[in-house]
Amino acid sequence: MNLTMDLKRESFSTGKPLEMKVGYSRMIKIGNYVRIGGTAAVNQDGTTHAPYDAYEQAKFVLNQFLSLLEQVEATPADVCDIRCFAVGEPEDGFARAYMEIFGQYRPLATKIGVAQLSRPELLVELECEAYIGSGVPLA
Repeated sequence: MNLTMDLKRESFSTGKPLEMKVGYSRMIKIGNYVRIGGTAAVNQDGTTHAPYDAYEQAKFVLNQFLSLLEQVEATPADVCDIRCFAVGEPEDGFARAYMEIFGQYRPLATKIGVAQLSRPELLVELECEAYIGSGVPLA
């Protein structure tokens, strides 16, 4: 086995303004490992999606994760970890959105309370890890 070939690194962008301004990738794939960096509910034009609504923001980001994962032929079942950095969230919008989209696959899920994110109207920022081909078929 040639480890150099197996561990080829690929970078992916969504083309959003901050990615280009700061110069970072949204997703990195190394071999079968996929990591999606901190993602907030920001529209293509740079505006906030669903200001002050944790559920809609989390759902928006989780759906972005599905689209990104599809680009590397990963499935929702391949996701092994999702982390959420959340401001407040008394109604736990992240948990509701997570259960709707990833609950049946049961990846790890960690919610970390933070004082603030990059904009006051943003309530959640999420990260994701997956291993392509590791998904367990549902019973």
